[in-house]
Amino acid sequence: MASVIGGAPGFGVGVSNPILTRHRRWPPPREFPPAPAPWRARRRHLPLPFSYTTPRDTTALLCANVVYCGVRRSGDALVIFCLDEAGLPLRALRRSRGYCSLQVLSTDISMNPLDDEAWDAWSPHELGRHLREAVFPWYVAGGWALDVWHGRPTRKHEDLEFAVIREHANYFRAILHDLEFFTVKNGTIEYLPPFADVPSDVWQLWGGDMRQGCWRVDMMMEPGTQELWIYKRDQTIRMARSDAVRVSETGIPYLAPIITFLFKAKHRRKKDQRDFDFAYSKFSTGEKYQLAIWLEKLHPGHEWIGRLRNK
Repeated sequence: MASVIGGAPGFGVGVSNPILTRHRRWPPPREFPPAPAPWRARRRHLPLPFSYTTPRDTTALLCANVVYCGVRRSGDALVIFCLDEAGLPLRALRRSRGYCSLQVLSTDISMNPLDDEAWDAWSPHELGRHLREAVFPWYVAGGWALDVWHGRPTRKHEDLEFAVIREHANYFRAILHDLEFFTVKNGTIEYLPPFADVPSDVWQLWGGDMRQGCWRVDMMMEPGTQELWIYKRDQTIRMARSDAVRVSETGIPYLAPIITFLFKAKHRRKKDQRDFDFAYSKFSTGEKYQLAIWLEKLHPGHEWIGRLRNK
C-alpha cells in the first residue's frame, strides 16, 4: 500500500502511529484555524479534493495549510483527503505554489477492474448534480449529448461519456472521489490510484462504483483551453469553446451535434447511423455544410457526405 508523508507537525486526524514527517520548501509555520474550520469548509460546498491512500495502520496525516481533513474507506485501504484554507486540494497547491504538501512514498496499490460490460451509467442530470460545484469546463459527449440536445432520450445508452480538458482531469477525479478510476487504452483497463497522475498516453478513464460493482462514467480528455476547443483527432479543427459546447435548458453542457457526428463518422456503427437519421432533419443548412467539409477532409467518400450535400 502507499504511504503519505507531510510536514509541520501538530495537526492530524487523530489516528495512532503517525507517519514520520519531512518536507521541502515549506512555507513558514503558522497557527491553524479555529475548530469550526472543517464545518466552514463543508458549509461552503467546496469540491472535495484529491484523495491519498494510506495503509490502515498509518493513517495519521500531519500537514500545514490543512483546514479540512476526512477519511473514507476504499477496499482494504483508508483514503485521506484534505483542503487548505482557500478550499483548494493540497495536490493543486503543490503545483501552483511550488512546494510539496504531500509526498507519496510507494505506489504498489492494485485493484481489479470490473467487467467491461458492468455498466449502470449515471444520466447526464445525475452527473450534473455531482459536478454542480465544478469551476472548470466539462460537457456530455457521445450519444447522450444528442439526447440532451433533443430534450429526451431517443434510445438506450450503455455508458455516459463526458469530456474535460486534460490538465483538469485530476480535478474532476477529485470531485468524483467516490469512484475509483481506471485507465482505458487499446482494450486494456488498468487501475489508476487516486494519487497517481494520468499517464501522458492515456486519454480515457472509466469511473467505477466499486461498492455497487458497476461503471458510472467514461471520462474523456481533450486538448485545448477553457476558451478554445480542439478536435483531438485532427488539431487543425478548432473553434471557440462557446461554439463547440452548448448548454441545455436544464443547465447540462453538451457537445454540439455536428461535432458529435464528426466523432461518430469514423466507425459509423448501426446506432450511429440511427442517430444520424433521427437528427438530420434538425440540422441547419450551415451545420450540414460544415459537417460535410469536415467529413470530406477526414473521411473522404463517407456515405453521409452525399446526403449532407443533398445529392
